[in-house]
Amino acid sequence: TVRNADAIHVLEAGRIVDRAAALADEVGVPDWDDMCVVRTQGEVALRSGDPARAARLAEESLLGGSATQRGEARMWNLAALAHARLGDIHAAARALDHGLAAEEAAGLETFMAATHGNSAEVLMELGDPEGAARHQLAALELAREARSFEWVAEGLWSGNWSERPEPAGWQCDGLGFDLDSCFT
Repeated sequence: TVRNADAIHVLEAGRIVDRAAALADEVGVPDWDDMCVVRTQGEVALRSGDPARAARLAEESLLGGSATQRGEARMWNLAALAHARLGDIHAAARALDHGLAAEEAAGLETFMAATHGNSAEVLMELGDPEGAARHQLAALELAREARSFEWVAEGLWSGNWSERPEPAGWQCDGLGFDLDSCFT
């Protein structure tokens, strides 16, 4: 079955990342992706149904204090995913807030757009539609500034916003480009 095939792939991925971790212990990790092994270990833990391990990996890396800003952003994102899977939406929201600050400090606009979208979803679940709308608009604004049609689609995909209240004082002045031209 598909589920069994997925489990086999996750087990194999776990073995590969264990080998990568051993190699990283010998030669180090790339400067441009200091948290690559830990992040992948966390992804394997999530896919293996062990979000608690993913949260521990992220938190231990963050407590170590040696991560680059990009690495820190990736660990906060992993922590957010893990806490959401554990059902602790408040912890997920806090992790997303920290991640957004790390992403902004590192100038990672692509990460920021996704994190704003994730924050919108979490805040909706927490019953804060105005906060969710602010994050959704921030994600769309980043997409508009980057002229990234994929980001716009991702931002619009995050739920049915037509039935959600707009934040106080919000005015829509368009996305700044014609979406129809993306699909012709």
